[in-house]
Parts: sequence; C-alpha cells; structure tokens
Amino acid sequence: MKVLPNFLVGRPETAEFDFSGIVVDGNGTGWRNGDAVFGVVPPGLCRKSREGALSEYTVVPSSHISSRPANTTPVQAAGIAAVGLTAYQCLFDVAGLEEVCQGRWVKVMASASERNRTYVMELGADEITELLTSPWSSHATRPKFNVILDAVGLADDSLYAKSETYLAPGGVFISVGPQPTGWVDVPKLMKLMFHLIQPDWLGGIKRRWIWVSGQPRKDTIDAVQKFVADGKVKPVIDSVYAFEDVFQAYDRIMSERATGKVVVKVDPDVE
Repeated sequence: MKVLPNFLVGRPETAEFDFSGIVVDGNGTGWRNGDAVFGVVPPGLCRKSREGALSEYTVVPSSHISSRPANTTPVQAAGIAAVGLTAYQCLFDVAGLEEVCQGRWVKVMASASERNRTYVMELGADEITELLTSPWSSHATRPKFNVILDAVGLADDSLYAKSETYLAPGGVFISVGPQPTGWVDVPKLMKLMFHLIQPDWLGGIKRRWIWVSGQPRKDTIDAVQKFVADGKVKPVIDSVYAFEDVFQAYDRIMSERATGKVVVKVDPDVE
C-alpha cells in the first residue's frame, strides 16, 4: 500500500484493525453493554467509514466481534482477530486442512532465521529451514508439500515461480497478498502477476496460487475464539506500548524483528 497515493487507498483514516475492548452500545444486536470482546475492523471498512482500532471507540458490525476467551487478557486478545481469521481461512477454507488431517499426520515446516529457531519450534513447527542457507527448492527431493502458506506477503515472485519443484500436483500456494514495501518491489510484483496470468500451455506454472485476505465472518471468528478458549491456539505478544508511545510501536513493527503481536494500550489500566 505504500506505493499507492492517498486518494486511491482512502487515507487519512484511523489506523489499525485488531482490537479488544468492552461493548458500550450493543445497538440491538444481542451484545450487551459491558461484554468483553475482541474483533477486527477490516481494511475495506476502515476506508469506507474511517473507523479503526487505534482509538478509544470504534464502530463495527456485530459479526466482526466475538467474546474474549476467559483464558486471555485484554492485551493478548487484542492480537487475535486478523491473524486468526487469515490463518483459519487459509488452512481450513482454502487448503482443506480438516480433510487433509483425516487419518494422516500433518507435518509443518516453517522458515525462520537461526536466531528464532527455538522460538518457532516452541510454537509447534516440526522442522525449520533457514531460507538464506537452505532455499525451498533444495527440498525438491523430499516428499512434496501439499500446502505452501506465505504469511509474510512476499512481492518477490521467485518462491511461487519455483513451486513446481517442491509443491505436489494438486497442491496450493496460499498468500496473504503481495505487499510491496516500495517502488523497488514493483518489478517483482509485475513478474508475479505475469506468472499468475500465464497459461500453463504457454509455459505457465502448473500450481494454484490463491490470495486470502482474511475477511471477517461470524462463523470464522467464533471458530478462532473456540481454538483460543480451548487452549489449542495461544496468542503471542512481542511487546506492549502506551498510547502516547505509538510511534515506538511502529518502529518495532518496521524493524522486522518482532516475534509476535505489537500491542498499543489505548486504556493504560488494562493488562
């Protein structure tokens, strides 16, 4: 989005999407004043209504929120919705993980730097590869992957361009959407777009590429809530900042060193 002018992306707008908080007006939706909830203001709604999460009050459809799990604090719950919705829709709605799991063990390989190897293994990965020293194409001789999930939003086309070497026929390459960080990434993005529209009979890539944006649905956000409430998913917090230190929070995000969610406390009294 950095490469697009303000008038195309609807800026200025209230920033950010994830939140947790207390209902102050259920407006006849079934939510009661005082209910503890978490939820998301999706980008489309931000642009349309100028509502956002980085504020004392925000207005969202009732389908965009769910009850805060009793085993989470407000700070932990603030980072659940967007990543939870995206991950759920990528793995279950698109990749069909429930069907894949039936009667089979699912192996998870993740990419991480050597510095974060232990951290990622503790989150549940079965194997770690360090992309700078062991690119995905080096795994071509292993049993091929059924699903590749690009949770970073790479604008670089090379990972998908070589996917036939490590992604099984019928497998799917899922992306949270290419996110160029500047004009230097535009040529890479154009190459990716070319790969996506090139027919396989003209040398195109014979693997599916699907963009998942994590649009909120009531059934999905409630499913994510249950995963957290049952202890199957644990929110991971990197750091917490006071509202007046919001620019430090953005510095942390832009450092690309965060290992978890960066949370801004609008209310200084919550934990």
